[in-house]
Amino acid sequence: MHEALERLNAQRLRSYNEDPGLLREHYGIEQTVLAGGYGYRQVLELVQNGADAVLEGEELGIESTADNRIHVLLRDQHLYVANTGAPFSEQGLDSLLRSHASTKRGNQIGRFGLGFKSLLKLDGRIDVFTRASGAICFDPERCREELSQRYKVTEVPGLRLAWVLQADERVADPVCVELRWAETIVRVEVRSTSLMEHLREEIRSFPAEFLLFLPIATTLTLDDGEEEARHVRLGIEGAEHILHDGATVSRWRVATRGVRIQEEGAIADATHIHARVSEPVPVSWAVPIEGRREESGRFWAFFPTQSQSYLPGILNAPWKVNSDRNAIIGGEWNAALMFEAAQLIAETLPG
Repeated sequence: MHEALERLNAQRLRSYNEDPGLLREHYGIEQTVLAGGYGYRQVLELVQNGADAVLEGEELGIESTADNRIHVLLRDQHLYVANTGAPFSEQGLDSLLRSHASTKRGNQIGRFGLGFKSLLKLDGRIDVFTRASGAICFDPERCREELSQRYKVTEVPGLRLAWVLQADERVADPVCVELRWAETIVRVEVRSTSLMEHLREEIRSFPAEFLLFLPIATTLTLDDGEEEARHVRLGIEGAEHILHDGATVSRWRVATRGVRIQEEGAIADATHIHARVSEPVPVSWAVPIEGRREESGRFWAFFPTQSQSYLPGILNAPWKVNSDRNAIIGGEWNAALMFEAAQLIAETLPG
């Protein structure tokens, strides 16, 4: 991984040498990310990445000493998100140093390759510890300083270079030692008291129903550093998904199908960001059986939106959403997905 990191950094600098305009372009992309819906979704974006690693680990048959787990922890001006599952790869590193270049596929959640850039809002260093690949540091301040000095400009991006961390960094952090079971730990420095409060609220209000759309039993721990840690667990018994959120238990029926959108107009409307023509995309309908939750009757795009539906439950699919990522919008891609969702619902309803 260290050799790969050196190669990727060298490639990035060569691209800036050949086309200095890329500096302004990449700076603009980061500013757009922070101004839009990603700017206040750090916990959700990191949990999504953790869930994707868990799913990939299951697909690859990777054995772990721990059950499928994702752990969110806020301690001493740092946000930690740890997970089991597939190890961090060179391809994953390349995606984090880019944007609009996610390599995720199938039923994996992340789609845009932009969520990691939301961490710039926290204004601190980002460390990624992995068992298989060692430790890597993303330091926005250092990145901006090096690029500004090299190219004599002020508007430069902060997440386009990364550096190797010493191997003992992980064992020197008592929180990382506590999370020794994890395959990957992301540690983010938070430099603002107001942002700490935002993160605490995001942790406390995290929607338990997020786990419903994972096809395997998974535990999510949410610890804001002040209140008692919250444990959310998904169990699967036949056709039923049982969601444990602390002492609250709800039972859901979750129907999922992989669909291939073939209509040229829909694919053109989606662009490569949403459409994955080479493989199916998931459409799911989660209906509460017991312990009905107030989140029922909404559209989700792997995360809750504010768009309501007339159906009970949650209709989840890779919908196109507005720039704030809180409402689905019109267009041929969403119309095609809606048709597929209607087919799924018709097959699922009794009689």
